[in-house]
Amino acid sequence: MDAVLIGSRSCDYAWLTFVLVSGHLVYSVVFAYFVGKIFKMHVCFVNRSELANDWKNDTFYRVHETSRMKRNGGTWILVRDLPSDERKRLCNSLVRELDVEDYNAFDDNTYCYDP
Repeated sequence: MDAVLIGSRSCDYAWLTFVLVSGHLVYSVVFAYFVGKIFKMHVCFVNRSELANDWKNDTFYRVHETSRMKRNGGTWILVRDLPSDERKRLCNSLVRELDVEDYNAFDDNTYCYDP
């Protein structure tokens, strides 16, 4: 559009219009150059689902002291209230490294996301 406007000189201030529209054209080209690279990277990430892979695979989720775990009686208990050896084993461990019994005992909404 800027190129079309540069070509049309139908007003008395043609030189001013030419300068302003040319400046806008240069600005737009430079802006599109830098934004284009970022946009291309974003499209590639979305196509490969890299933006959600860490979330799907529980890559950065950790057991936190405030995570809730269901005990034998069916009651919920915080990790910080567990016996010390069990607390040390579970606290700050990655969710994907938990064994099946421990994973199923935890409330999924109480994990801590720690990238």
